[in-house]
Amino acid sequence: MKFEELKQEVAKLGLTARQFPARTVIFDKSGFVVMSVWTDFSRVVESDYPNWNKLPNKIQRRLIKLTEDYVSWLESSKRRFREVK
Repeated sequence: MKFEELKQEVAKLGLTARQFPARTVIFDKSGFVVMSVWTDFSRVVESDYPNWNKLPNKIQRRLIKLTEDYVSWLESSKRRFREVK
């Protein structure tokens, strides 16, 4: 799942996704961070932000699935890049 797809799916949940160097961040309606995905080599997904626990479980589960798909896409893109070199 590319960033634009992630952004659209997150928007359907009433949240916002923004891309920064080395990190993609998901914000709640108030502008607080609820989740981040490190897009550098680590690919760590963080959801230990205070407002994460305020989200309904259904939205938490959907975000986890979306970010898993996003990280998979990042990994496959990285592999394709290495193969092309």
